[in-house]
Amino acid sequence: MDKLAVQDIETALPFYRGAESYIKGVFITPVGGDSGLLFVDTKVNWGFNDKQRKWISEIAALLNELLHHEQRLVREQNYARILKLWHQLDQMAFSEFSPDKYFPATLAQCSRFLDVDYGFLALTEGAGDRYRVIATTDNVPQSFCERSFSTEEGLVGWVFHDQKSLLIRRLKPQVERHFLFFPKEKFPHQGTFWGIYNEVPVGQAMVLGFLSTQTRQWNLDEQYAIERVAHFTNLILERVMLN
Repeated sequence: MDKLAVQDIETALPFYRGAESYIKGVFITPVGGDSGLLFVDTKVNWGFNDKQRKWISEIAALLNELLHHEQRLVREQNYARILKLWHQLDQMAFSEFSPDKYFPATLAQCSRFLDVDYGFLALTEGAGDRYRVIATTDNVPQSFCERSFSTEEGLVGWVFHDQKSLLIRRLKPQVERHFLFFPKEKFPHQGTFWGIYNEVPVGQAMVLGFLSTQTRQWNLDEQYAIERVAHFTNLILERVMLN
């Protein structure tokens, strides 16, 4: 973009302020296709010659390589976290197994992995129109495991009723239906909620649920990791019920 008119600065490049009135030229080149753009401006000459453009393009290529390297490191670290989670849960399931300890430990491990505040495991009972919370993280009152809830109420009830998982990235306190179990519960109605639905082969259904008071974003690999944990938990539940 050579010979940039003074009056065009703010229109063409909104992130430049009006004070940048002495810019004579801007060279813009992509970094890694759609990864980003590299902007270089000059107040010395009217534009850039071929040699300068070549240098800038080479810098953009170097930035692209650094960016890809960083992305690979992040993926490798993420895969290591996933394998560690699976390995820990696998060890717990096939060592001295106890449902009373295994399910809360699973919720605790997954909650740390997802960086959320609350975790719970719920299971339908009777005809399937009600469910009971059978395990929670330590910060959930024990009373939640001593009563049953209707599948017609709350976000957890919605997951059971519609028989599909639900991810709400940003709960809204002002929305009447944005509660987990019942309207006057003590849980915060903000942040991120994720309820993962699975059918237990013995004719019941389960929900592995998580609540964060802060908004969370999980990539596809992280979501897949927890969905596999939910499937494995489903198999453990079947094993417990058949014994």
